[in-house]
Amino acid sequence: MRVLYIMNNVDQGGAALAFKDMIDEVLDNHPEITPIILLAKNNTLASYFAKKGVEIHVINFNNFLTTERHPKILWKVALLSRYLLAKRNFFKTVENRLKIASIDLIHSNLDRFDIGAQLAKKYTLPHVWHIREHGDDFNLQNLLLTDAIKHMNSFHSHFIAISQSVLNKWKEYGIENITLVYDGINATTYPGNVQKSDKVRILFLGGITKTKGQDRFLKIIATLPPETLAKIQIDFIGNGPSHYIQFLKMKYRQLSDVFMFYPYKNDILKQVGQYDIGVNASFMEGFGRVTAEYLEQGLFVMGSASGASPEIITDDKLGWLIDFSDAPQANALKLKEIIDTEVYKLDRAYRIEYIRENFSIKKHVNNVLTVYKQVSENNYDQSI
Repeated sequence: MRVLYIMNNVDQGGAALAFKDMIDEVLDNHPEITPIILLAKNNTLASYFAKKGVEIHVINFNNFLTTERHPKILWKVALLSRYLLAKRNFFKTVENRLKIASIDLIHSNLDRFDIGAQLAKKYTLPHVWHIREHGDDFNLQNLLLTDAIKHMNSFHSHFIAISQSVLNKWKEYGIENITLVYDGINATTYPGNVQKSDKVRILFLGGITKTKGQDRFLKIIATLPPETLAKIQIDFIGNGPSHYIQFLKMKYRQLSDVFMFYPYKNDILKQVGQYDIGVNASFMEGFGRVTAEYLEQGLFVMGSASGASPEIITDDKLGWLIDFSDAPQANALKLKEIIDTEVYKLDRAYRIEYIRENFSIKKHVNNVLTVYKQVSENNYDQSI
């Protein structure tokens, strides 16, 4: 089966890493699938897979959904014009470059662009459409003049939601024909705890943005008693706007000895096992790849009690689900108890085994291929 995988111009973040890991697993263990990759920009993913001998096509296209908060009408018209122009040029280029007749299935990696659905409809191909976010937390704006959900349903695609939380939300919107397939991560062989410390080492990995929750997590930290603050060291590792990072440093300058910011590094997973506790305070996590990565290296995880985190952190051995609607002082008491009793030191092997059994990339890809089989059979049945 020849599958056309479509990703837009993003090569960082959870969606891009999930895309990369999924195709790597296909290349390594599923010779029955031949990936062809289409990207909107010549980025690091294009270079990475080109070195592996994968057929790569870079053809510009734009999203029909945008994360612009409240675009003014002129800005929205400009974005719509760009979308329509790129779409017209895209189809001209595709017909010249790709051998569409050789493609068996199209898989779009994000819900924000509809190019894969448009191609699938035009050439009567089955289409799998990944949904990786809740939608409302990004205030997605539809650039088209029609309803976004009606537009997406019109292609008769099969949608994949990366968590039950995401699936439930998009069903509420009205999306049809949607299946739950949890994301998966690779098992690692990096040694844990190679650097000993007299501090409780806490890692907050991910983009430094308001929606990721650094601010509300530091509100809890700021209410800890001095004797507890003296026991901990927090590392924020990720990229974000410099003005927001400076805002956090100034707002919590009394904690300057407790936390530090470091830029994201591609080999950061090699360091995760050196920490005791991992934090994911995202307002509404679609899956929580970083949560799975923490657990896969044995860390106790403090995650938000909203979004998909409760689907991963399912018992007290795995971590603590923080209800951020509670007062910071109440959550600080719970955090102090965790630190004082050192429960984070227990059950590291249990956490590793739990993730590898339930959220492995192998399991993820096997479930995705089951969807491929289902939609291919349905497409064949419809053509009779």
